[in-house]
Amino acid sequence: MDGRFECEGARARIEALALAVSGLEAAPTAGAALLEAAVSAALGLCGRADVPRAMEPALGIMLGDLYREGLHHPVSSVKRGDTAITYAAGAGGLSDYRQLLMPFVRLRTV
Repeated sequence: MDGRFECEGARARIEALALAVSGLEAAPTAGAALLEAAVSAALGLCGRADVPRAMEPALGIMLGDLYREGLHHPVSSVKRGDTAITYAAGAGGLSDYRQLLMPFVRLRTV
């Protein structure tokens, strides 16, 4: 996954911001899977193959929400290939982050 990041140390910066946003002292045991899910979702939404340095704070906020909400909302399904974690009703969805990720969207061609 580290090949997707534009700058070295991106994973550590995103995880540190996620911890600050979530108010937790340590990442949950599923932290690596949640980071992968956040990165995959953001890149899919934005039509990108890389995470630019400017996008890291948005991912940190997304991951912090996943840390916090993932601890309180039961998981309704997990998909391993291409990593997908679905939470039960009431959990925030990807649409909550569209505004946050809007500056990084690339137009797709047909």
